[in-house]
Amino acid sequence: MSQPARSAAGRRRRWRREGPYVWEWGSILLRWLHVTAAIAWIGASFFFMHLDAALRKMPGMKTGVAGVSWQVHAGGFYEMSK
Repeated sequence: MSQPARSAAGRRRRWRREGPYVWEWGSILLRWLHVTAAIAWIGASFFFMHLDAALRKMPGMKTGVAGVSWQVHAGGFYEMSK
């Protein structure tokens, strides 16, 4: 048996031995990535619901504007209208 054939057979044996562990760890990592993405998605939904609920109608607003909200982020003040 030649050297390349022996190393290919060794790789196949090694994959048969270690392959299930690789698949299991990959499955666990993808599952936790999915859980983390779901939590972030739900959190973003609640955040935007909060932003909509924080809008306040002010006198003298333009037609079609539902309300305004003041926000502070990183030292900047933002006035948002929707």
